[in-house]
Amino acid sequence: MTSPVSRARVKYLRSLGQKKVRASEGRLLVEGLNGVEAAVAAGMADELFLSAEACESDRGRALLDASVPTSAIEDRDVQALGETRTPAGVFALARDPVNGLADHDWPTVATLLMADGVADPGNLGTIVRSAGALGSDGVVVSAGSVEPTNPKVVRATAGALFRFPIVRASREEVRDAGFAIWVADRGGEPIESLSQRPSRVALLVGNEPRGVDAAARDAADRTVSVPIADGIESLNVAIAASILLHAVCGLAVGDA
Repeated sequence: MTSPVSRARVKYLRSLGQKKVRASEGRLLVEGLNGVEAAVAAGMADELFLSAEACESDRGRALLDASVPTSAIEDRDVQALGETRTPAGVFALARDPVNGLADHDWPTVATLLMADGVADPGNLGTIVRSAGALGSDGVVVSAGSVEPTNPKVVRATAGALFRFPIVRASREEVRDAGFAIWVADRGGEPIESLSQRPSRVALLVGNEPRGVDAAARDAADRTVSVPIADGIESLNVAIAASILLHAVCGLAVGDA
């Protein structure tokens, strides 16, 4: 553990809450044990900041042994940097793990979950977390969605941001990479009626209140839906994405 973090360093860390600063620096501030541990495990953490209380916990002591430069952080700075009501006092300065579609060698049989115009940080973070848990090979975030390194998104992923590929790409790039695009839409085929899928498929979910836009619908190779009970207008986009992704991953590969 080094000496307490300087005021200038705290100011810099706070500035990473701004999208333009994260973009220019190629770094983000990660808050919370799950996210920090994932960043460390992925080799993406450049520096850690721990409060005295955090250092006394088992997980905090494990972070101190992780061979990552670590600074002590005072309680006032924990409150200044924390996005939650009761910050855990654990932060990491990490490199941006989000890159491009061409930066990954996707397998022959691959499933992507594509967030196209998803604006709510909590929803995007949950989509990333669910995708990682349910067998997706990666998440694609379009230019119309909230920035995946937004602090609220990062926190909602609970570390999944560092555990599997998250990429920035357009629908055209996804199609050019050999993926069929299945669009989630209330008027689509019930997902339970399908038995096969293409070897490479990207499941696209759209904006929370508006759904997918006309261009995405027109570009779809197939539209699929989760049947819901009468009287219920729609599902939360992250919940719908999770249900559909689980179903798509379970389909046999064939001439869908």
